[in-house]
Amino acid sequence: MTASNNTVDAERERWQQNAVLRSLCAYQNNQVYFVDYQLWSRIRGAIAADLIVDNVQELLNAEISHVSDRQQIH
Repeated sequence: MTASNNTVDAERERWQQNAVLRSLCAYQNNQVYFVDYQLWSRIRGAIAADLIVDNVQELLNAEISHVSDRQQIH
């Protein structure tokens, strides 16, 4: 989910306050990723593409770490 006002935390907060958005299966299963609007939608070119790939890697590494932590608890 791109943050329309370029603040990822503000967009995440908006989702947390909206019952309809919170009811989505993807949100309940932690499958919604919040990303920077400027980077993902407005900036173009090879450098932007590289930054987006880095952002995806960060998001997925955080997810892998989160899943790994949950499995160790159980």
